[in-house]
Amino acid sequence: MQSYGGYARWIAGNKIKEIRKEKGISQVALAEKAGVSPVTLRNYENGKTLPSQNTINKIIEALELPENYIYNPDTVKTIGTILYGTSEEKLLLYFRQLNETGQGKVVDTARDLTKISDYRKD
Repeated sequence: MQSYGGYARWIAGNKIKEIRKEKGISQVALAEKAGVSPVTLRNYENGKTLPSQNTINKIIEALELPENYIYNPDTVKTIGTILYGTSEEKLLLYFRQLNETGQGKVVDTARDLTKISDYRKD
């Protein structure tokens, strides 16, 4: 599995490319609207670099999308969804939004749930 940075780059880039193509917008046109160079946009779409939050907001605006659309767990379709299933993918996306304390609570809760037979697979 990729590091979080690589994963985040992949999610953002894949979603930007997918929506741009659905809307029939060229990379050059979107780059111009978002205030970045076409090479920079290509790097985002290929997962080579992660846009800043400010740039993501400009891209979202240029694509006429709702705020937070790119990383919203309800709209993201990623390789993780294919490999792990939607519930696990959403859990990972929510988990990664938490600080260390919040992540610890998630791990503790998951461990506690595995001790309850009603929640176990076996």
